[in-house]
Amino acid sequence: MERQQGSPTRMFRLKMYPAKNGDAFLIEDLLEEIESDIQLSRVSDGLEAMAFLQQNPPYQTAKIPDLILLDLNMPRMDGRQVLKAIRENQSLCHLPVVILTTSDARFDINHSYLEGGNCYIIKPSGIHKLMSMLKNMSHFWGQIAQLPKPSFGSRSVSSPSSDSREP
Repeated sequence: MERQQGSPTRMFRLKMYPAKNGDAFLIEDLLEEIESDIQLSRVSDGLEAMAFLQQNPPYQTAKIPDLILLDLNMPRMDGRQVLKAIRENQSLCHLPVVILTTSDARFDINHSYLEGGNCYIIKPSGIHKLMSMLKNMSHFWGQIAQLPKPSFGSRSVSSPSSDSREP
């Protein structure tokens, strides 16, 4: 489905936690090529991912992402542990987490959903399939899905305000 002329574009921040730097560079290049509305930043392993999300040094001024793209097969702290830590953290548990990994193991799929993953995508083989998947993901999370406001996780949920209602 094409974006209609004049329809609003929503930029969103995506934090990527890849198992391999080569995958990260390829995904970054493809997102740029498809002119995605995603502002991508990345880290190299699970411990760095949690430091970033918790704004620990050297990430004290890091912006919390709108969406997390998580690989299960990361060094030092794997994606399963990162997902569990995100869901156990009151300030982070609201963040949508998309698992993007090479594993097609039924255990990994089931476990990721049980631990609170919002989506599980098996990394497609081939650049054209990967590009198509990224276009679809960008469209869904950037144009269709409604994401929580960045401040949502930092305070308690209150009753709906007038700005949250449709006219």
